[in-house]
Parts: sequence; structure tokens; C-alpha cells
Amino acid sequence: MRTARAGYERNHVNPLFPFGFGLSYTTFRYSHIEVQPISLQAGAEPQFDVSFEVRNTGKLAGADVGQVYVSDDTHPAVERPAKELKGFARVYLNPGEQRRVHVGLNARSFAYYDVQSKAWHANAGRYRILVGRSSTEIVLTHDLMLPQAISIPVSH
Repeated sequence: MRTARAGYERNHVNPLFPFGFGLSYTTFRYSHIEVQPISLQAGAEPQFDVSFEVRNTGKLAGADVGQVYVSDDTHPAVERPAKELKGFARVYLNPGEQRRVHVGLNARSFAYYDVQSKAWHANAGRYRILVGRSSTEIVLTHDLMLPQAISIPVSH
């Protein structure tokens, strides 16, 4: 028997203040997502640099927090959320100013905990990188292929 799962995304509920929501006196535009491998050598833990442009499109200076989520499209052995926050970066911009923001992802960014093997595990396959201002305001996406499965033992 399955139990009901909590969560506003799973239950199609629009919260008043979604995860990561923030207020500002100015507006921002996100663009030009890039995902670059830092390390994809056989046997090495993969690492990626997620970068994107943030422009202050308003009339006042202000700060915004770019959030990077990962969505697992590999059909994992365990149930996972639709997207998981894996990194963020705060940027302060004057009116009209634009800056490239960088957020790093490592192997754990793609992994789930496998109880039987007592290790973090990520399947080989497609993952979607999502960038936005909150969990419900995703404005950039990029598909990423993880070339091999990863198992990260838990160190004691």
C-alpha cells in the first residue's frame, strides 16, 4: 500500500510563497545557460560548472539569488522529487548591469542515497539542469548526459 506523498508540486498546489521565493524592488532577467564539464575522466568524480547571465532590468540596484535545480530523468530505483535544489548564487547588480554567475555541481548533485548499498548512487543517463529565481519560476533549462553510473560510498 502506497502512502500519500506530501509536497505542493506533487499535489499540484500553487503556494503563496514557493521555495526560494524572494522580494525585490527591481527586476531581473536570466539568459544564456551553459553547462561545462570540469572533470569527466574515467574513474574520476564528474564535476560541472553551470553558468548563466543575470541582468538587472529595473531602475534600482538590487540583489537576486539564482537557484540551480537538478531533475533526474533516468528512472531511478527510488522515488525522487521533480527537482532538487543543488546550488545557488547571490548576485548584486546596479540598474542595467549584467553578470555571468557560476554554480558548481559534483557527483552528489545527481545522486540519491541507496539504502541497500549504503552509498550515494547516480544512474547514467539524462538529467535536466533548471535555473530560476524560485522553485516555481524556472527560466532556463539544459539537458545533461551523465556518461556512467556513479556510486559514492559513505565515509565514516
